[in-house]
Amino acid sequence: MNSNLENITRRVAFAVGAGAVSTVWATHELRAENEGIETPTGVFIPLYEDHRYGIQRLPDDIDGLFRELSMSPEIYNAPPQNLLRAEGDVSFLYTDYHTKLFPDRVLSQIAKSGIIVIFGDVKLPFPEASNILSYMTPVVTTASFMALKEKAPEKKSRRRLLQGGATAGLLWGASDIAPKNIARTASLLDTDSPAYRIFTRLNGSFSHIHPENDLIFFRNALVAEKLLFSSKLMKDSLGKKPKIGFNFGLLHSGIEDFLRAGQEVCRAVITAYPNFYLQRAVELQGSLDNFCAVRMIGVPKDFSRTSSEADKQVTDKKAYDIELKRQLLLKFTS
Repeated sequence: MNSNLENITRRVAFAVGAGAVSTVWATHELRAENEGIETPTGVFIPLYEDHRYGIQRLPDDIDGLFRELSMSPEIYNAPPQNLLRAEGDVSFLYTDYHTKLFPDRVLSQIAKSGIIVIFGDVKLPFPEASNILSYMTPVVTTASFMALKEKAPEKKSRRRLLQGGATAGLLWGASDIAPKNIARTASLLDTDSPAYRIFTRLNGSFSHIHPENDLIFFRNALVAEKLLFSSKLMKDSLGKKPKIGFNFGLLHSGIEDFLRAGQEVCRAVITAYPNFYLQRAVELQGSLDNFCAVRMIGVPKDFSRTSSEADKQVTDKKAYDIELKRQLLLKFTS
């Protein structure tokens, strides 16, 4: 009787504890959506979009906007006015949908508010090199378990080890399915609803256990590194912490965790990828400088989609993350 009572008490305590932790986490994430992720160099506002519709609106008080855009050499060298006015088949976004990179209302807000538009996303060796990456994690995991199995002294130990390995493999595989279902659910919700925010952040949590998904995980780390780099530049020019919005698809909320972790962690993750992959990624950008660069475009107040009179006043600054470049060079030559 006492044993049953103890079991029930434990279950209730566990349920209450889990509920309390979930509530605290959800409250924290909802606050981050409104107040942003604050770091020593800036405040970052998550602005996730459904790629079918593109970005719909911006906060009124942001100083910069980092836009999702794979920076191939053609795009990297394109006139800034062309990027701001891009529409039709925006094939350089990872989407099959057709939309304007900046809808008219958003472009007008950027101009009137003097928002600096930042590009620094990269084109990845997808699917060529990333197909190899997709096999790396399960292969390495399986090989490790097989090696441990041979060292296990008893049959029972080997059996348990194999069972544990099989269970871990199944859980790892299933964890890749969950984000897709979460994303589908989130796409049905109102983007202003608390539920949309929670589902989006759950996606980010799952992305951290799938580094082989370079389209998400690698880009999240690289974008966070460049956001932090950009914030340092803007802080120096503005004399205060800048508030920077980052506009990506809802699968990229893991960027927030990398922002909190800091640049050193981001660089460690980036340089942990194999040389063949990183070198191919650099090649696709045209140069290592391009890979490590951010492009910051200033827009005059009278800039519009149709008028070209203000084009001469558009500023276009390219800055290079010297420390990221140094670490990549060190990796390539070691």
